[in-house]
Amino acid sequence: FGHEAGDDVLRTVATTIRDSIRSTDLLARLGGDEFAVLLVGADEAQARVVMDDLRRQLRERLGRLRENVTVSIGTVSLRSDFGSVDEIMAEVDRLMYEAKERGKNASGHLVK
Repeated sequence: FGHEAGDDVLRTVATTIRDSIRSTDLLARLGGDEFAVLLVGADEAQARVVMDDLRRQLRERLGRLRENVTVSIGTVSLRSDFGSVDEIMAEVDRLMYEAKERGKNASGHLVK
């Protein structure tokens, strides 16, 4: 659909995520169509609720913008020392691709 349509989708995703998280949380665009969200102090159950709600909101808002836009989400809940940020991001990336393989509009979650 062209660069303008892609930019509209990215803006909608960023705005939807920003509107769905607390001011203490962190949103970052990793590049392309990939975003990262740090839910500060959220436990596994809280993270699942936020991500499920976020996926629902994204599906709704993106559906109004373009047909056939889907979202795949990978999440990791950290309970203790987690190693490096690079290790966490690699794990989240793996979970996101795992979710994509199961079918679009899916999510993967791991507790560490």
